[in-house]
Amino acid sequence: MDTMVLATQKWLNKTYGSVANYKQVPETGNTGWPTIYGLIRGVQHELGIALQDGSPAFGEATSAAFDAKVVHNLKKGYKSNFVYLIQGAFWAKGISPEEFTGTYSSYTESAIKSLQSDAGIPTTGVLDSQLAQALFDMSAFVLVSGGDSNVRQMQQYLNADYRQYTGILPTDGIYQRATNTALIYGVQAELGLGDIANGFWGPTTISTYKSAFSNGLGDKVIKLIQYALYVNMKEYLTTKGAKKPAFTGALDSSTQNILSQFQNFMMLDPVKTGQPDSTTMYSLMLSSGNPARNFFGMDTSYQLDASMIKALVDYDVNYVGRYLTGSVGSGESERDKNLTRTEAQNIIDAGLKLVPIYQDNTPSVDYFTYNQGVSDAQSAVSAALNIGIPNGQTIYFAVDMDMTDDEITTAAIPYFQGIVAGISHYNIGVYGTRNVSSRVSHAVSSVLYSYVSNMSTGFSGNLGFSQPTNWAFDQFFEDGVGVGPLPALDRVAVSNTDRGVKNLVDSRTTDWVDNSTWSYIKNLISSAQLTLEGSPHTVINSPAVRMTVSYENKTSMGSRSFLTPTFSIKNGKVDKSFLNYMSQSNGIIGSYALSNTLDKFTVGLSTGFIKVSVDSSFNFTQTQPGMHIALEVSNKNPNSSDQVVKNTTFIKFDIYINRNRLNESETNQMSSAEVEAYYKMIAKEAEPWAKAGLGVMFIIGLFLGVSEVGSAISAGGVAAAEATTIFIQAVRGLIAALA
Repeated sequence: MDTMVLATQKWLNKTYGSVANYKQVPETGNTGWPTIYGLIRGVQHELGIALQDGSPAFGEATSAAFDAKVVHNLKKGYKSNFVYLIQGAFWAKGISPEEFTGTYSSYTESAIKSLQSDAGIPTTGVLDSQLAQALFDMSAFVLVSGGDSNVRQMQQYLNADYRQYTGILPTDGIYQRATNTALIYGVQAELGLGDIANGFWGPTTISTYKSAFSNGLGDKVIKLIQYALYVNMKEYLTTKGAKKPAFTGALDSSTQNILSQFQNFMMLDPVKTGQPDSTTMYSLMLSSGNPARNFFGMDTSYQLDASMIKALVDYDVNYVGRYLTGSVGSGESERDKNLTRTEAQNIIDAGLKLVPIYQDNTPSVDYFTYNQGVSDAQSAVSAALNIGIPNGQTIYFAVDMDMTDDEITTAAIPYFQGIVAGISHYNIGVYGTRNVSSRVSHAVSSVLYSYVSNMSTGFSGNLGFSQPTNWAFDQFFEDGVGVGPLPALDRVAVSNTDRGVKNLVDSRTTDWVDNSTWSYIKNLISSAQLTLEGSPHTVINSPAVRMTVSYENKTSMGSRSFLTPTFSIKNGKVDKSFLNYMSQSNGIIGSYALSNTLDKFTVGLSTGFIKVSVDSSFNFTQTQPGMHIALEVSNKNPNSSDQVVKNTTFIKFDIYINRNRLNESETNQMSSAEVEAYYKMIAKEAEPWAKAGLGVMFIIGLFLGVSEVGSAISAGGVAAAEATTIFIQAVRGLIAALA
């Protein structure tokens, strides 16, 4: 807490508390926007401007009145509420005016000069409206944590020479949207476009720059180019341990060398090597760069037919980005965007390379969670395996929105951590803004490549951020004209670090057993160890637990006691009603059921059904008593009344808990610790299968509901109360083993 900030807050509330639309400032002694807003409202009231509801701004009307009524009075000895407000703003800014008296003195003037010095402008001691806008604001004018002293030097230089266009910018060392825009203003001013300068790298600026480049660029333009080179190449040059550009204003050999590195890094073509030609300058000023430059990649949501693919070949495109799942549009305009195996094969047969992208959502921060990442990874893997994309290829997961830095921390990074937990067979790539791509790649080491959405030039995550060093694809222009019969495409530059998919492998599209979690089952079937309508195959057989799997084709998935509802799988994801059902179960069960592990229930099915049942009528044997739990996964609805539909293939797991030394009398003599240790042994034996996804089914079937399981075991001669205790302990043991 700052006592002078607290004094300012108290004074504001006392002085303006009765003024219409004034908002009370929290008297905490901590600065922040509420205090700044209170100060601005005070200025506006003193200027005779009626306060408005909402957040106030030191805008044009306030600035004009301030210059007319206040600036000429700011001399030593002047006493006014304006001076109180100015001194209070300095305290809130963290610059000491030494006093809070309402009287303008040499101390107040010294504080003004200190702010001017920090901002990089002449220290005249005159507080005009332009400087007042910077004062009555939360912007920092000192180097902040994470700031760069070279960036701060650039910000001060821009303030000194171009503040008439940009206002006085923060000098905190953080390269941001306003800094990027100020660079463009600076170049426009030096090109003689000051009267029409707008901070946008548009057609007039491009044309004028081309002419200036041909005739020779001035020192000030070169210096601005060096600043732009620094912020665009800082991470790359740091990674390489290479020399960074000096801000000399001379196009010397060092600057030319770094320009050449930038051109190569961004794969710019055609360019004049080592020179700041128009195409190079375009990419220095704007994330998208020159939309007319050469490119060898594209992506589209359209499903490509043979004529479209031929048009792309004629267009000299080498890489084709396509979506693994989903649709676009709505109502009558809705169409599928998912890649099919036939389309993928046609793309590859035409000599093109395929780039798989996963985006099956409406962009929203709330969507991006750890659990969603797990689910999306498994859906993407399932789709890719069904298409026949080989192991080791990269799938790019999309964050197609302008996330703030805080949102990246709380949403995007956990989402990709979930993808890491859920992925198999494939590498991970990130699709998003420069900031999303860089931060996710740094935070999640498994993310290999970035597919950068640079064409979104207005996104805050692109403005002020350099190209990620791991970029593989650079989406830089949305072409609404398209090529041939293809009505639209996005132009994409390629770095050739990710070589794309060049061949497909066999895919068992007619059998729901996939090549990931269920590779073991598939191998059993292909090796004839597990045959249709054959004997069950033993998966685990130990003194603690036995689990068998069978491959069956029946007109029904069975009629058992204590049946759960049947849950559907749609688009590779378990219907939400499944999680809703589980969350209503026992607390332990519910919390575990909602974990990311349950998302593995898709088991490679794009469409299908899951059913878990406990059979209390099972014929327990004396040599190996236990319980019979079936988890049945099918590609047809087992509850259908249509016998033809019900005649389908499914996998069934039977789990037997071996109770050789756990008969009722012995159990009563065992301590709870011994019982728990016994079931921890079960958990340990089931752990490899849990990691493969099978043990998860074991958990769900085993612990679907304590009361149901207890009743089932009770029918087999074990007391329900005992069963409940044992299985709660087993839950804990399994969770501990899987943690």
